[in-house]
Amino acid sequence: MFAFQQLHLPEIAASGLGDEWSLAPMPKGPKSSSAYVDGEFLVANAASDHLEAAGTFMKWMTSPEQAVRYMERAPIFPYELDKVDDATRAQVEALVDADPARAALLEQLTLASPENIMFERYAQAARWEAQKQYLVAAINGDMSIDDALSAIDAAVNEALEAAAY
Repeated sequence: MFAFQQLHLPEIAASGLGDEWSLAPMPKGPKSSSAYVDGEFLVANAASDHLEAAGTFMKWMTSPEQAVRYMERAPIFPYELDKVDDATRAQVEALVDADPARAALLEQLTLASPENIMFERYAQAARWEAQKQYLVAAINGDMSIDDALSAIDAAVNEALEAAAY
């Protein structure tokens, strides 16, 4: 058993191991079964002369109808099914019926914690910074690969402790 991001689901399906894998929501721990939730970001420059057009595009791009199209590639749907129209709900349900693993992902999404996004960001930033230093040192032969990986882990753990995670 291991935790992974929803973006790995197509890789598992393409690997030929699809029949040997199953997905389930995270088990409930002492505090919750929350995972972090991630997403895509749309940004408009506040100094743009086209803010109204950018806003119109963003509303269209993030609409439930377009989210169904996104779900075809990244198996999540960021809307509550009982709050979308019948046609959109039917499309989502058809995708879940065709790939039941998506049901676990949709259920886990409802358990996600926004606070975990911040902790994940701290960990990612620390990992990227540590990789620059320690992987280069390992490649150059200045330290062993095992020592480099341990140093990266220590940097990530320190960042999470500093963030009070």
